[in-house]
Amino acid sequence: MVGLAVAGHVGGASGYPNDVEKIDREPYHTNTGAGLGGGAALWFGWAIADWVTFGLGISGGAVSTGDELVRSAAAGLRVDLFPGWPLGGPWQDVGAFFETGFGYTTTELAGEDADPLIESGGASHLAVGVFYEGIRAWQFSMGPLATVDLVWSPSVLRPVGWVGWRVAYYAGP
Repeated sequence: MVGLAVAGHVGGASGYPNDVEKIDREPYHTNTGAGLGGGAALWFGWAIADWVTFGLGISGGAVSTGDELVRSAAAGLRVDLFPGWPLGGPWQDVGAFFETGFGYTTTELAGEDADPLIESGGASHLAVGVFYEGIRAWQFSMGPLATVDLVWSPSVLRPVGWVGWRVAYYAGP
């Protein structure tokens, strides 16, 4: 299977530049507050049963909080589950996913070419979400999704919520 999601984001970042001289020092701390933006995710998976797929995913996006621009990217191992599959009907199209791996995030002043206010270096990534794939066309399934996505390291915490649309192509018999 191959999947694509596009979504609006709400979130922000809090942290320090990725510099040992600046991490955990109050004069270098930035908290962007909440902002709006968007992003996308792409994943490739293998359905080992009708109700579970394992795969690899990548995602990226940006959030503008007014003066700051928070950019992020991530990659990881992904599991999509359809726990209502045995119930049949519309319940078999309700799913949840879990993705864990690595990411990167940076926060800069919007429109300026300066050193980052916040930078993660290599970071951990975790995303969990729910979706509904009740709309079908040939081997494509699609519908809405909602996700919580975190990127964190010793120098940053970047939480983002996604609300958007998911399209998945399922090859096979």
